[in-house]
Amino acid sequence: MNQFKPLVVALWVSAGLLTGCQSTIAPATQVEPTNALSVLRTHAGSDAAMPKPAEWIVNSQDELEAIGSGPLGQISVDFDNETVVVIALGEQPTAGYWVTFISASQHGSTLYVQGTANQPGPDQVVAQVMTYPYAAAVLPKIDATVLIPEIDSVIGH
Repeated sequence: MNQFKPLVVALWVSAGLLTGCQSTIAPATQVEPTNALSVLRTHAGSDAAMPKPAEWIVNSQDELEAIGSGPLGQISVDFDNETVVVIALGEQPTAGYWVTFISASQHGSTLYVQGTANQPGPDQVVAQVMTYPYAAAVLPKIDATVLIPEIDSVIGH
């Protein structure tokens, strides 16, 4: 019997430790669904009023005018029912740069916009002029406060 005593003690200690361990499963976290948004209209161009890379969620005419862009101020928007999203690439050394919207989705207070930004290819002939490319998309009215641009870069398109 003494030869089994260490085994019995080990089993007894193991059983005590195992019964003291608890496994708890945390309740599932409520995840808000992602809401795909329709891009109602787009507008793109070049405007020196946007010399730095930036992005904006615009929910009023005052916010749109605060950007300082003449061409953007000309966009017809019903701010009671629509929101404007603007992506600016900032100052670029030549022509051939552009940005465009592909899609948008909202998850909680975050707006994700997908798009493409182009830069001219190394052998592409372009005007030697400073440009300030931007794109604007008119979306159905949203209440997002954070904008996450998911912009793919391409060359020479």
